[in-house]
Amino acid sequence: MELSKETLTLIKNFAGINGSLMLKAGSKLATISEGKNVMAEASITETLPIDFGIYDLNEFLNVVSLFQTTALDFSEKYVLVSDGGSSKIKYFAAGEGVVKSAPTTIKFPGADVSFTLEASQLAMIQRTSSVLKASDVSIVGAEGKL
Repeated sequence: MELSKETLTLIKNFAGINGSLMLKAGSKLATISEGKNVMAEASITETLPIDFGIYDLNEFLNVVSLFQTTALDFSEKYVLVSDGGSSKIKYFAAGEGVVKSAPTTIKFPGADVSFTLEASQLAMIQRTSSVLKASDVSIVGAEGKL
C-alpha cells in the first residue's frame, strides 16, 4: 500500500500533538496528547490492514521520505518500507503499552461558541505568536464579536 500526500501531511500534523501514534486497522486515525488535553481524529482514503504502533512519528516520516514512491507492506512486527524495487527498510512496530492510543471514537461536547476563522487569519495568528514568542493565544469576545 502507498500513503497519500494528504495522509502523510495528516500524520505530520499529528506528530505535533503526540510524537507517537497507534495506527488502527481501518481508515481512521486518532491521537491524543500526553496531557490528554488535545485530541484529533481524521478519516483517510487508505485502509490500514492491521494495528501498528509508531514510537517516533518524525523518524517514521523521515524513513518514508527517503523514497520517491513508497510502498508499505505491514506485518505484525514491522512495516517494510520500499520503493517497490530493491531498496527496503524494516521499520519495527512499537507495542501498545509503549504508544498512547486515543479513544476509539472521540466524542466532543456541544459547542459553547461557534465562529469561522479563515486560514489566512490563523496563519497570521501563528506568525505573530511565533514572532512574539507567545505560547498561548486567546480569542476574546466583546459586545457579541470575537
